[in-house]
Amino acid sequence: MIPAKVLIGDDSVTVRMSLRDAFVAQGYQVLTAESGEEAIELLRSESVDVMVLDLVMPGKSGVDVLRETKADETLVSI
Repeated sequence: MIPAKVLIGDDSVTVRMSLRDAFVAQGYQVLTAESGEEAIELLRSESVDVMVLDLVMPGKSGVDVLRETKADETLVSI
């Protein structure tokens, strides 16, 4: 069975790495992004099952990423 792939988007390196370590320890594949823009780029280039997003990031917030994802028919199922 292929493990689920999680995208963690957070501008705090401490939070990103802590969440990454927790998910990896449970067997998940993990991608990390330090900005909303980077998260969108990864979503367009990688197959992702679930996102964990910081609500407040410079540039595109987690809410902006979620809105953009839900408006794109190729990403809406995430």
